[in-house]
Amino acid sequence: MTPTVYLAAHGTTRWHNNPVVPAQTVADHCAGVARFVLWLKPYPSPGLILEALHHDDGEGVVGDIPGPAKREFPKLRDWYEYYEHIARVGMRSPTAKSLSDEERKVLRIADWLEAITFANYFGRPGLLERQDWKDQCWAVVNMAEELDDEIGSKVRKWIQEITS
Repeated sequence: MTPTVYLAAHGTTRWHNNPVVPAQTVADHCAGVARFVLWLKPYPSPGLILEALHHDDGEGVVGDIPGPAKREFPKLRDWYEYYEHIARVGMRSPTAKSLSDEERKVLRIADWLEAITFANYFGRPGLLERQDWKDQCWAVVNMAEELDDEIGSKVRKWIQEITS
C-alpha cells in the first residue's frame, strides 16, 4: 500500500449524488464489506479479504458513478470498471492475484449488503420502502440463494430484518 492508497480511501466519499443518504468514506465502506465477507464465509481466502478491503480504492482517482447509471448504461459501467482497475494498478493498490467465481459473487453480495445496510440505517427513514431499493434488496437475496443455500438463508434473514 502507498500513502496515495491510504489517503484516497479516507478522502473519497460515496453517496455524493444521492441526496437521501449521507456521505460515507471509501475506507468505511470497504471495512464494512470485509465484515460482511467474514459473516458470509467465516474462513475466506486472504485474497478475498484483500479485495474486500481495497475493491474501491480506484474511486480515489476516478470517483464513483451512481449505481442507477451503471445499471442503465452497461457500456459506461464496463468502461468505468476498466478505468478504476487501471487507477488501482497505477496507485499500487493491493489486489488479489485471482478470485474464484464464487469469491467474486461473495464480494458482490457483501458489497451490496454493506451499501443497503448503510443506506437503511443512515439514510432518510423509509428509504428501503422505495420500489427501486426493494428490487435491489431482493436481487441480492436471489444472487445469494443462487450461490449457496446457507449464504442465501443468511442474506434473506438479514434483508427481512432490516426491511421490516
